[in-house]
Amino acid sequence: MAFLLFVMVAYMVLLRDIWTPLIEMILPDAIQLSGNEVLFLLLLLLSPFLVQRTLHSLRFNCYVGFFSLSVLCIALCIHGFQEHSDR
Repeated sequence: MAFLLFVMVAYMVLLRDIWTPLIEMILPDAIQLSGNEVLFLLLLLLSPFLVQRTLHSLRFNCYVGFFSLSVLCIALCIHGFQEHSDR
């Protein structure tokens, strides 16, 4: 049970760290959200997935996870190319 708690906390930290800079880039400067507010909004968006009765209803969650992983990989590649071009 404790292991599951640590996994959930790690997932929430990862969500907050990935999506906070993206939302800051998308939103205008007049709207400033902290990392905790972004995490709260993400949890509100994901909460319907947490109360499903069967695994069949979660079949589209893989798209959300794949999109998040794709955003992370693209950001790492862009940062790597920027660092390489500066040298």
